[in-house]
Amino acid sequence: MNHLAIFDLDGTIIPNPSSEKQFFFWLLRHGYIKLPQVWQSLLFTIKWLKHFKQEIFVKNKAYLFNLPVDEINELAINFTQQELLPKIRSALAQRITAHHQNNDTVILLTGTIEPIAQVFAKHLNFDECYPAICACKDNRFVNSPPIQHPYKMTKLTIAHQICAKHNADINTIINYGNSIHDLPLLQVVGTPIAVTPDRKLKRIALNRGWEIINP
Repeated sequence: MNHLAIFDLDGTIIPNPSSEKQFFFWLLRHGYIKLPQVWQSLLFTIKWLKHFKQEIFVKNKAYLFNLPVDEINELAINFTQQELLPKIRSALAQRITAHHQNNDTVILLTGTIEPIAQVFAKHLNFDECYPAICACKDNRFVNSPPIQHPYKMTKLTIAHQICAKHNADINTIINYGNSIHDLPLLQVVGTPIAVTPDRKLKRIALNRGWEIINP
């Protein structure tokens, strides 16, 4: 029987720190993030804190404010190819290959930004990719929440949309995640797999008898 196999990226396919955090510090070191971006990030936090609460920092993409989309995307692609692809965990690459050999539909569902996610999707031959999509206007990033951001409950919402697209039941999905933030999806799929799980997720995985991968 063929399945939908959904993979998280950060902390799962590659170790933490997250791909976006690494790219952020690369941009900072190379002078792309300056005072306007820092100021807009602060304004974003003030404006949206009440709405996003503890999720405010993962939702805040204003560090890209007014930077040209094409240039940043190209930088992100090059950075990912050079710095992040070598960090792919071999155990996860083998799992992805095994799913392909089983004719499963292999899907990347990640909160990292689109240009980074697409490089991983192409390199690992994912059939579909659902990343964070930043808001932009006139080829410039703007100080607004992401248009799409697979995180916590939003991951579950997108997973339901994926199931509808493939006419599949969510309890037949295989899902790989590493964080307690992945729990909303992990706890409803048929085969939840915890990859180097954080402390809270590890406790739940052990209690429920989930497979745990420690590459």
